[in-house]
Amino acid sequence: MRKRHNRILATTLALVLIGSLMGCSGKPAETTTEAPTTTAEAKPTENAGTEAPTETTTAAEAAGITFPLADPVTMSMFAVSAGYTGAELPDVLAFQVAEQNTNVKWDVTSCLAADLGEKRGLLLSSGDYPDVLFKSFITHNEIEKYGFQGVLIPLNDLIDQYMPNLKKLLDERNAWQYITSSDGNIYSLPTLSRKSPATILLWQNMRWLDAVGMKEPTNMEELYQVLKAFKENDPNGNGKADEIPFEANNSVPPIYLFQYMMAMDFNTFCVLDPATDTIDYVARTDTYKEFLSWLAKFYEEGLLDKDCFSKTIDQQYAEGPSDVYGYFYSWSPSETVGAELSEGYDYMVMTPWGDNSVSSDAGVAEGAMVITDKCKNPEIAAAWADQFYSEEGGILSVMGVEDKTWKWREDGKWEYITGTEYGEDESTVRDNTTLQGSAYNPMAWPQTYYNDQYRDETNVSGSSEEKRISSLCAQPFPSVKLTEEESKRIVEINTDISDYIMEYLAEVTTGKKNLDETWDSYLSQLDSMGGAEYGQIYNDAYHRNK
Repeated sequence: MRKRHNRILATTLALVLIGSLMGCSGKPAETTTEAPTTTAEAKPTENAGTEAPTETTTAAEAAGITFPLADPVTMSMFAVSAGYTGAELPDVLAFQVAEQNTNVKWDVTSCLAADLGEKRGLLLSSGDYPDVLFKSFITHNEIEKYGFQGVLIPLNDLIDQYMPNLKKLLDERNAWQYITSSDGNIYSLPTLSRKSPATILLWQNMRWLDAVGMKEPTNMEELYQVLKAFKENDPNGNGKADEIPFEANNSVPPIYLFQYMMAMDFNTFCVLDPATDTIDYVARTDTYKEFLSWLAKFYEEGLLDKDCFSKTIDQQYAEGPSDVYGYFYSWSPSETVGAELSEGYDYMVMTPWGDNSVSSDAGVAEGAMVITDKCKNPEIAAAWADQFYSEEGGILSVMGVEDKTWKWREDGKWEYITGTEYGEDESTVRDNTTLQGSAYNPMAWPQTYYNDQYRDETNVSGSSEEKRISSLCAQPFPSVKLTEEESKRIVEINTDISDYIMEYLAEVTTGKKNLDETWDSYLSQLDSMGGAEYGQIYNDAYHRNK
């Protein structure tokens, strides 16, 4: 529960602090785990490894490097300790297997996740840093800062010559833009996950739709009619007028609904208009004005939760099981309405309303690994990392070793093996045997991973609905590289306008301000604070980098 709450809060903060200078366009696949109750130390063994993956061996040989190396090569590495247990990489089974498959050895300096940001920054600025930073969550600003200074080396040629697995995936996904810095260089290796909706999911109550004899809406007018029917026809059948047609809260405010009208990038608060091929600042658009008019109408008629700006996410979780919500935001329906109500397919995510509806995530997150100018064997470091971009290497990264840490079941799904030397529970097994936890490593999430024991075709889930609607979402927002001066100006503008925008939204929604009477003055004030300039900066950068 806490992990999901943090994801919601993080997204909301990114929205309120509009235009945060994040340099990734992706979110890693979510794993829902609780803190382990026991800890077991991974024990290295002589036969812990498996055969080197065929894809990886072929890739390395094609690049002129054959794994395992005839003679071992040792390099230095900084990395975060694993997840809940604090297991250090040299003690992790997957790391040991990667070493045995390649004969590349690492002298690892570890730190706890809580200290990662501070120690990473001190390390990079000290001049005394290792060959590689791995699983260290390098931020976009750090990537560009230390890349431009020469501390981090460009990886363009290394990817081209020594990383055919990664190169193939970047080509297939048209994803080079998401890892390329403003100077045209690539300074970090990414984590690749599957494309998915970029924000928390909007669930609709299918039982209620059946009860009022309506289909899921495809535009705001149809949504209005559905919400009105929910309010007037007692769809939960309890004889009370207790229905809340559309639920929102202070962690996931009503503005999230805008993305159904137009796909919005939650990092920049901008939209790409495909008709004009221009980037616009959402808060200045005519579509946004229309959206505000709908919110005001919903609120006035009691279709939107009257407490939508003050209710907490925990209050939503407490109220949800009473079957009073028609639409609500949640990572899964059970999280809000409980297991009993969410059985079967009684809740499904509202389908995007067209080609430019609901923002999507490219599934590309930079900063998983960097190579510094201290590294004397960068080509070997790159080829070593490339193994994790194969299906087999991805399995090793997130599942471990077949029949040691995970196994196939008779029903065709896989599960972690617990109760062994590697741990009594799944969380401990993951920490002691995989590269999951605290920060992601350079890898591509394997397709096999999604065929796990949690997949249940008889019940809907967040994962199954993400998969269903992903192909229907808008294309990912383009990667926009700002200059240092532009970045500073964006921060300055945000300082002034972020609170103003959210305050105006709340005042119009709740009827404290009339939209038509105040829109022009709102725009004038917004532009005086830099609103027009904000959108122009991103649009200029977009066309400059195309």
